[in-house]
Amino acid sequence: LPPKQANLKTENAARKKEISSRRKLERSTTAEQTRLAEIQLHNSIIDANRSADKLERCVVEFEARRLKGLKNILKDFIQIEMLWHAKALETLSEAFNVLQNLQEESDLMDFRATLMRSTSSVFSQAISRQTLVPNQNQARGDHPAPVASQFNGERSIQRGSGDKARGH
Repeated sequence: LPPKQANLKTENAARKKEISSRRKLERSTTAEQTRLAEIQLHNSIIDANRSADKLERCVVEFEARRLKGLKNILKDFIQIEMLWHAKALETLSEAFNVLQNLQEESDLMDFRATLMRSTSSVFSQAISRQTLVPNQNQARGDHPAPVASQFNGERSIQRGSGDKARGH
């Protein structure tokens, strides 16, 4: 049996023995029986008190272990939560500092410059493709394809010289 169950059984047996000793004392008729019953009762009371004290110590020890376990669980939980929130606060602080250091005007100018470079790159690629197409079309006898050109930031479509001769 586990120690706790053994302590409970011992306590219960000691109490029963004490009760039976009291009954014997009450039923004793001679002085000798009374004296023996009193001694038995006294011993039974001592055993019962000893068992009760032992049981009380077991209950107190159990409660101490339970409280220590709960304390450790809650302490670990709170420590984990504090670490998580500290990391979140660190990340949010970094994001806030990045936003504080954001230079809207210079970033907008950089964006416009990048946009202009990519736009002019697209137009130059289109122009290089269009200059190859008229040679292929002329070989087949078709009309020359329109050519895109850029002048002062505007696009205009120009037809090859063959269009004027054909009346287009």
